[in-house]
Amino acid sequence: MNETVNDPFANMDGAKNVAKVKKLKKIIYILSFVIVLLVIFIFFKSIFTSPVEVVDPKPKEDLNETAISLEEFISDNHLDSLDVFGFNELTRVAISSICDGVVSCLEVKGEAVSSFIKRVFNRKIQLGDVGCEINDGILFKYDSEKNTFVFQNHSHGGYSKPLLTKVYSIKKSDDKYVLVLNKLYFDSSRSNYVSTDPLGVYHIYSFSDYSILSDGEKILDETKIITSYENNYSKMKEKGTRYEYTFVKKDNNFYLDKYRILKN
Repeated sequence: MNETVNDPFANMDGAKNVAKVKKLKKIIYILSFVIVLLVIFIFFKSIFTSPVEVVDPKPKEDLNETAISLEEFISDNHLDSLDVFGFNELTRVAISSICDGVVSCLEVKGEAVSSFIKRVFNRKIQLGDVGCEINDGILFKYDSEKNTFVFQNHSHGGYSKPLLTKVYSIKKSDDKYVLVLNKLYFDSSRSNYVSTDPLGVYHIYSFSDYSILSDGEKILDETKIITSYENNYSKMKEKGTRYEYTFVKKDNNFYLDKYRILKN
């Protein structure tokens, strides 16, 4: 008769193995639970968290495009009148711009003048009588009670506008932009020459060389003048006068801070 003998050491090894299995299962359970929690956390975070906006670095400013914008600013506000009136006559410049295109501009409101000067030059000035640019008396008399400029009787006309404007250069320093322009003017009542100034002092072309007949009358061939100047701009741009405008940019708006005429 065979008898089975129990090995106490074998029982001990079995108990250890069972304990190891239980411990391993516990670790797997804990890891699984942690993984599930992480997945849930990531899921809800992706739902309730706004996506991160990737901001591109600020693009470099194209000064050529800025020059075009400033040219338009000058044109839209009729600031070529500065070439005649100067930077010390901002009221005259404002009235000239407000009256541009108006057939009979006999009165101008003071509020309109102040608003123009603030918008274009970012300045406030004391309003008063406006003298004529050829020193023959008061052109617009200021009525302080009505806050109105009243035109006085003058027979001469206004300023002439340029035939052509071209950018000579543009430079930027901090928030200031310095724009230099070349211009061509022609006023037959002042000169028989195309010039770089509105008074016809700095001659560029002779009227007789660029005139054509129209209805039996000689007139300036503006297209021919402009084409000639454009084709020879590298040489012509150094002749006569140039016009320097210093703009300041503030709150995304440009203001004309300084102006001067450069003469060769």
